[in-house]
Amino acid sequence: VWQGAAIYLEPRESGFYDTLKAYYPGADFREARPPAGGDVMYYAAYISAEQLAAVQGLTERRIYADGSMRESVKASTESVWRFDAGVDEPPFDLEWSGALHITRAGVYTLALDGDAGASVALDGLPLLSDERRSARIEPAVGLHALEVRARVEDGAGALRLLWQPPPDEEGAAQPTTAIPLSNLYRGDARPIGLAGRFYKNGKEAGVDAPDAMQITPNIGGAFWYDAVVKEPHLAVWEGTLEAPMDGTYRFEFGNTHGDAIVSIDGEAVIDTQADRVGEIDLAAGGRSIRVEYWHTGGSPFFEVMWTPPGEGTSRLPPERLTPAREAMFRVVE
Repeated sequence: VWQGAAIYLEPRESGFYDTLKAYYPGADFREARPPAGGDVMYYAAYISAEQLAAVQGLTERRIYADGSMRESVKASTESVWRFDAGVDEPPFDLEWSGALHITRAGVYTLALDGDAGASVALDGLPLLSDERRSARIEPAVGLHALEVRARVEDGAGALRLLWQPPPDEEGAAQPTTAIPLSNLYRGDARPIGLAGRFYKNGKEAGVDAPDAMQITPNIGGAFWYDAVVKEPHLAVWEGTLEAPMDGTYRFEFGNTHGDAIVSIDGEAVIDTQADRVGEIDLAAGGRSIRVEYWHTGGSPFFEVMWTPPGEGTSRLPPERLTPAREAMFRVVE
């Protein structure tokens, strides 16, 4: 895939198509329709190797005492200052920022190693510091906002951010290493969508007891060939919806397999159980959004549509959704 990618998607994978457009806005996207017009037959996305590489790694910023700043791309969470800091460069404040991609469910250990005073925030929440150099966490599968800050006083110093992933499928323990480049993203490849929790018994069991956690960027057109949780379950997604303007917004479901409820600022605006399709007046800015979905069998699939003031009806765009940070991970004691 690092040589470039051509991706073809069937109509029910429209949400994934929207997600690709949000992550790689400069790529070539096409909707194939019959010559006489009509519904989409399939979606196509063509992403070059350069476009894929452009979002890989973290953004590094070095801020100096005179207020100047040097920005570059960091391809690893491992640094040795004696090799990449000039003799006259320190002291400086260091920032690494971007996204950490969690691809497998389970418990991870994150740790700071080195002699530079540093801190780590995950999804905007403080996680590591000089007082707490390691933590065990259970993160949702998906992209997480990552920020590392340090004060570099000595060009001979070092700083590393290490992780230990969960055991592999055979149960073998994984080594502790620097986070690899393949799990680091920057720029447009960022956490979008909503943070989801999945409950097998069909009821919420508390924030610390979901059966699975997964960030879903394509909540406007969510579809899985295989359900995140195999058994019948309740999925609850939470986050923030960015309303572009003041006015009356209409929300409705498109194709939906199963029952679902969408609430904005605590008010249910659409509900399949009550056959409710609603309008709500929103001020421009971030509004809380919650989606509840009961899956009873087959491939889970639902579409959330909206009609902003003066615009047409479309799927809820992933780039206007931000996952709830309190649902992104939990610390395992």
